[in-house]
Amino acid sequence: MIDGRKSNLKIALFILFVLLGYNVAFTQIRNETPRPWKLKNYGNKAIQSGDIYLAIDYFEKYCSLKPDKNMAAYTLAALYEKSRDYAKSAKQYRKVYKADSIKFIYALYKYALMLKSECHYDSALIFFNQYKNQNKNLRSDKMQSALLVNDIEGCTLALKANEKKNNIKIIHLDTSINKPHVEFSPMSIDDNTFLYASLRSDSMQSFVDELGHLRMPVREFYKAIKKHDQWVGGYESPFPGNELNVNVGNGVLSMDGNRFYYTRCEELFGNKLICAINMCKKNNGKWGKPEKLGNKINLPNYTSTQPAIGSNLKNNNEILYFVSDRKNGKGGLDLWYAEYDIKKNIFKTPKNCGGTLNTPANEMTPFYDFDTHSLYFSSSWFPGFGGLDVFRSTGELKSWSKPENIGTPINSCADDIYYVVAKNRDDGFFVSNRKGGVALKSETCCDDIYSFTELNKIKLYAQGHVMFADSNIIDGIMNDKTFKDTARCRQPVKNKIGKLIVSLHLYDKELKQRFLVSTDTTNEIGEYIFKIEPEKEYIVTVDTANFLSRETHFNTYNMVHSDTLKLKPIALMKIPIDPIIIRNIYYPFDKSFLTDDAMKCIDSTVFFVMKNLPEIIVEISSHSDNKGNDDYNRKLSQQRAESVVHYLITKGIAKDRLIAKGYGMLQPIAPNFNSDGTDNPYGMAKNRRTEFRIVGSLKEKYFKVREDD
Repeated sequence: MIDGRKSNLKIALFILFVLLGYNVAFTQIRNETPRPWKLKNYGNKAIQSGDIYLAIDYFEKYCSLKPDKNMAAYTLAALYEKSRDYAKSAKQYRKVYKADSIKFIYALYKYALMLKSECHYDSALIFFNQYKNQNKNLRSDKMQSALLVNDIEGCTLALKANEKKNNIKIIHLDTSINKPHVEFSPMSIDDNTFLYASLRSDSMQSFVDELGHLRMPVREFYKAIKKHDQWVGGYESPFPGNELNVNVGNGVLSMDGNRFYYTRCEELFGNKLICAINMCKKNNGKWGKPEKLGNKINLPNYTSTQPAIGSNLKNNNEILYFVSDRKNGKGGLDLWYAEYDIKKNIFKTPKNCGGTLNTPANEMTPFYDFDTHSLYFSSSWFPGFGGLDVFRSTGELKSWSKPENIGTPINSCADDIYYVVAKNRDDGFFVSNRKGGVALKSETCCDDIYSFTELNKIKLYAQGHVMFADSNIIDGIMNDKTFKDTARCRQPVKNKIGKLIVSLHLYDKELKQRFLVSTDTTNEIGEYIFKIEPEKEYIVTVDTANFLSRETHFNTYNMVHSDTLKLKPIALMKIPIDPIIIRNIYYPFDKSFLTDDAMKCIDSTVFFVMKNLPEIIVEISSHSDNKGNDDYNRKLSQQRAESVVHYLITKGIAKDRLIAKGYGMLQPIAPNFNSDGTDNPYGMAKNRRTEFRIVGSLKEKYFKVREDD
């Protein structure tokens, strides 16, 4: 049985044109018809070799001679699905289900799936729910159950989206670019140029070129140029990579423009195709010869393809995102990343991008947008409009916000992949097999390149100031309970502590996490500005040594016009280095439990501070005078510090924000004896104290100011 969602990886990659390497043989069945068993045999061998169209020819003939063979009919339906002939596939799945609704209950689900791929969302919902009610084994199949939920949600999403208006103009590029076979991997070079890959032949027959070489049509790089506001393709690629009889594609440039990455696919023993990522370097303005990246990226016997370039905001290192079917992934094709060490000229060991992005299905065609620090990719798992939809997630490496469907008209009921943003930020490209393309076989068989333009695009900015507060952070809390919202600040003195780094984070309400989007450096009067997007929640933070990290929250909900938001000032308050004594806290003699008066004192001091500063980590310390031996005093003071910590925990302060420390008589702040050697009751009273101080933050374990402790 061939299952469109669980088929072997080789056939799945062929249909989605990830491996870029299967040449479809349009061999016709001879006039003399072989016996039925031979037809079936030939069809199965064609499936094994990856030649879906040839397999369809054989199974069509077999099923016409043996219409009662339901398994063969199901195989034909699956082949139609692989070739993305949704209409024929739907008709065939329905026929199989009607013939045997018990054995082929899954055909009902596939029928609904094909209806969805034909944009018949209302009908698809009916049959998805019918399948849900009739399939008794669905509860035990968690993956299929989750997939069904996503499909139903996708149909609902599509029906709601059809009611909405959008401001995106879609253009199907003309036949100078789009040919009967697939076009893919557009890459914007500048406002008037983009690179893409294509198989430009109108047939699959071999030919002899002008140099006398025997060539099979293969996918190669071409350049498109904008002339009079219209894209014209077929020009020679400005980058290396094209080879005789080798399929290539998926080109992308490094951040500095001096390295060109692309995919090269070869057929290995047993008809297995493996893709590997190659790189060319530019030296003195000229491109060198392509080199295959090392075994860390191109793991032997696994595919590595579709490179995309991002960056690590923390160190600005280049990050290579790519697609692979290697082990330890989440599904068939996963998104992976590897950090580039430009000094050593090597990539570190690749890591999986994690379960937020990767699913039990396929994730592919990544594009990293530096401006928004977001990754665009296509997936067949999350709720969507068709088979593969384009999704967007903000973050980097393993840390990502929940993927969001970018909606119509980019996404359709067909497969939508290879989404990229152009250099001018208002335009872009994507690839789709939606109806209306240049088709080799069925209306939806083959991928074409489309351009898009955002009309009346809303441009939003957030502008703010960083200021110094007059007092330190503790004084601000204790003396001004509304200090967060007041402007009890002064403008910073130029160059007093140097320019500050301000960070913009996207806040994901569902995950309750923040994701770094961009950074800015304040000018000499503390100003910063960020480019932001509609319908988002953001947090702006300032992190600097000796000051507690401060932040401000805002959102862009319901903003329908271009504007610059004026954010409230961020007040930087200094972290006091010296401990703060908790006044009037006393213990019974030789005891460690807290009195009622002591609890009230704690409530109005350390508890109040920690409640208003929920990220800080505080050390609670207890000290004694010199009465008694050192070991006894240290144990007693430790117990007293722990009693304060325990009390704060009962008040709701998290345990990981509290550190108890008993110092005994090791840190006196006043003399225990007078100059004549007698006891100094006043000094002893001052030494019998409980203190607290800020020693760190949940965001950053310890401040730099504490490094000498």
